[in-house]
Amino acid sequence: MKIAIYFLMLLLVAGLVNASYISITSNAKIEVANGTLTIRANVTNKGDESAHNVQVWVDAAGESKSGEIFDRVGIEQTISTVLEFDISELGKGRYPVIMRVDYADANLYMFSALTSSYYVVKENVNPDVFASLSELEISKTGTIKLTLKNLADKERPLNVKLALPKELSSFNTEQRVTLSPKSEKTINFEIDRFSALIGSTYVVYAIVEYDENDAHYTTFAQNFVKVVEKKSIFNIPPGVLIAVVAVLIIAFIALQFKKKK
Repeated sequence: MKIAIYFLMLLLVAGLVNASYISITSNAKIEVANGTLTIRANVTNKGDESAHNVQVWVDAAGESKSGEIFDRVGIEQTISTVLEFDISELGKGRYPVIMRVDYADANLYMFSALTSSYYVVKENVNPDVFASLSELEISKTGTIKLTLKNLADKERPLNVKLALPKELSSFNTEQRVTLSPKSEKTINFEIDRFSALIGSTYVVYAIVEYDENDAHYTTFAQNFVKVVEKKSIFNIPPGVLIAVVAVLIIAFIALQFKKKK
């Protein structure tokens, strides 16, 4: 009986261990002047352990640029990165910015986080296309749905792009869609869990762009992708099955000792 009690104690102690975590928050100040877009990004570690190899990436004006790599960002520490883009050839309108922060934990396991914004060239314009992105739970693969609504009385050819963190992947992140006047359409993006850990939640973005009357229009949709444990054939999480098996083993050992007595 001592063996069974000892095994049970091990299971209980294992469940009481608390893991450290890294929580990254970011913001960016966007400036447009003299044909140059300037992104001033600040990244803060709000977790209870240090982040490593922290780097900011920005996609804007058809380019992707990265800042310097910070070897270590401590608890409540903030780092800053400044990136510049040439926008002198762009016409008036609203254009997207996607910022990604890459970082690693103490074991150098890589993570990333996205945020989105926009900048205005010469004149701000409001789009008449509405976009809505569904939430998704995946264990390995899944489909996220983007619903587009054309509020105008004319046809709208749209360029659609799905922005994902590095831990998720998709073979069709860019699509071209044409909406009839006053119509709706839903398009699908297949998403794979590349290196995402179970229990993680990621923000993903859909960027919708089009041109009209010499102006550029941009709108966004965002939602979450949650990575969950794969269900068993009995629709019971594997962790629960393991616990049930453990209890049965303990009960069996206890019964054997009782028989010997």
